[in-house]
Amino acid sequence: MPRIDLPEDYAVALLRQSVRDSLMSHGEEVIILSLYHVSSDEGTQPRCPVCYDDVYAQSENQQCTKCWGTTFDGGVRVAARCWALFTDQESQEESLGKHGVYGPDQRQVQVEYPPELRERDFIIRVRRWASDHTPLEIQGFYILGKPDPTSLRTGNRFGQYEWDYAGTVAPVSEASSSHVITKYPVRGETFARIDGKPR
Repeated sequence: MPRIDLPEDYAVALLRQSVRDSLMSHGEEVIILSLYHVSSDEGTQPRCPVCYDDVYAQSENQQCTKCWGTTFDGGVRVAARCWALFTDQESQEESLGKHGVYGPDQRQVQVEYPPELRERDFIIRVRRWASDHTPLEIQGFYILGKPDPTSLRTGNRFGQYEWDYAGTVAPVSEASSSHVITKYPVRGETFARIDGKPR
């Protein structure tokens, strides 16, 4: 007689909590900026009224603070606090540009779930927080590479998807200070927890 295993949602919830507890113990609190992306938001999110050129289907101004370089109105889907753990800085390959030699800060990061992060989203490292969770000092803006979600697949259910995710690992590199996202208002702003909980 065949056996059909049922999905074990409690197991996924328990793993998510374990990942969060570990990151709270050993990691740091960060701000994630989940942006709008062409692959998922085309047709559902209006384009930027300031810089989007509908003839060429691109931005006329790469420094637009209305869409933050996404070409979508608002640009940022979610800005919230979550827990993350960064690895030590990886060996650098310096590159020579017109403003001198630049050694990009490249690392790996592990982030709790939620949020569901995508390539080219941003994580802001905060050096100092106020007691009310407002950032006092920013360390840097980091752009995500291709995320690799950690999942716990249980039961007879369709593949790896958001209901199985327990965390995300991704490569990150520090964004250049000339990138428009570094102008995003952070200092003195209050950011809610990504899961809506008070802490």
